[in-house]
Amino acid sequence: MTIGKFSRTGALLLTVAGTIVFIHLFAQSQPGKAAAIPPQNPAAKQTNEHAVNVEYDKIQWTAMVPEMGENSPMRAVLHEHPVTHSSQFLIRMPPNFHVPAHYHTVNETHTVIEGTFIVQVDGKRTPLKAGGFNYTPARMVHEAWTPKDQGALIFVTVDGGYDLFPVSSPAPPNAGR
Repeated sequence: MTIGKFSRTGALLLTVAGTIVFIHLFAQSQPGKAAAIPPQNPAAKQTNEHAVNVEYDKIQWTAMVPEMGENSPMRAVLHEHPVTHSSQFLIRMPPNFHVPAHYHTVNETHTVIEGTFIVQVDGKRTPLKAGGFNYTPARMVHEAWTPKDQGALIFVTVDGGYDLFPVSSPAPPNAGR
């Protein structure tokens, strides 16, 4: 039997060789001594970056659509990079909510923590449950829903400054790529 371009024996030999290399590297660290700490990213020093820990019960939530009152999705920014403005945040979506078609100029990911989040990209709807993941490239039109009887808690990342353009806006550059 072959696995990709390798026979089963070849794949086994590659696995064993990889394990031996790992064990050799691991064995080089001496007992009782801490492993070498990798050098800090120089950009982190320039931007005063530091580790961020956020306890869930201390998160500050803000309404994304204040005029909707308690029916508004709520957002909590967990971290924003001071230079690139890439960020990680949580969104609590109420039941029976529709996020109309839109796009961003940055890449976006959604990871469902609780509930169900239905994402539509390129005309295909995909219901994502807890643990489900979505990656949407920059300038790709998408929309989303929550079921009538269930909201969702979603962890979102963007790799630049967060923006949102409804599809009624001019067509995004490279639309449909």
